[in-house]
Amino acid sequence: MIKIKHYTILLACFIVASCANPINDHTYHKYQRLSQEASRSGNLEAAEEYDKRAIINARIGNLGDEKLAQALHNLALTKHDLCKLDESEELLLEAIRIREKMQADGSLKSKNKKYLIGSYLELSALYFSRNKYNESIPGFEKVLPEMRVATENTDNGKYMLSSFLNEYAIALEKTSKIEKMNAIRIEENKVLNGEKPTYVNLASILRHPKCK
Repeated sequence: MIKIKHYTILLACFIVASCANPINDHTYHKYQRLSQEASRSGNLEAAEEYDKRAIINARIGNLGDEKLAQALHNLALTKHDLCKLDESEELLLEAIRIREKMQADGSLKSKNKKYLIGSYLELSALYFSRNKYNESIPGFEKVLPEMRVATENTDNGKYMLSSFLNEYAIALEKTSKIEKMNAIRIEENKVLNGEKPTYVNLASILRHPKCK
């Protein structure tokens, strides 16, 4: 009777496609690992293919929104490194939509909020690098509180935060949000505490190449 019940549950899972497939889960993690290894060796085309396969396994294996969002985010980063910027933007937006929906319905775990913030940061850096200043601002606003905490009491924290604030201020200036820009510049000066600024663009901090 127990065996029959076990098989009935498995059959139901396959029929309604609502249960995570452990084979797909294993394969998903394998492709993520292979993508990371390919990226480190500079084989971005292979990394791109592995990222795509991770997404396929997340979808057909019903591995859940979190794993799908992470796979989309990873492919977006690879696409950015390949200078496929339109595709990178679309993937980041999809990953953000999934996690924002999870956040709204309470299914986004607090430990995974950092990944949503990471997607906001990547998208803002991408928009800024393409002179899409108005589009970059919402992401800057969402990331700033987390950036303040993350860079506090770290060796390079003030330089990373000041670079972030600089790009945020430029985006505000380019979109004529002068009052807000002045507030960000004041915060930037406090962070630097009289030191000469050494700015590094966010795309470089995130280790993306300069794309034409």
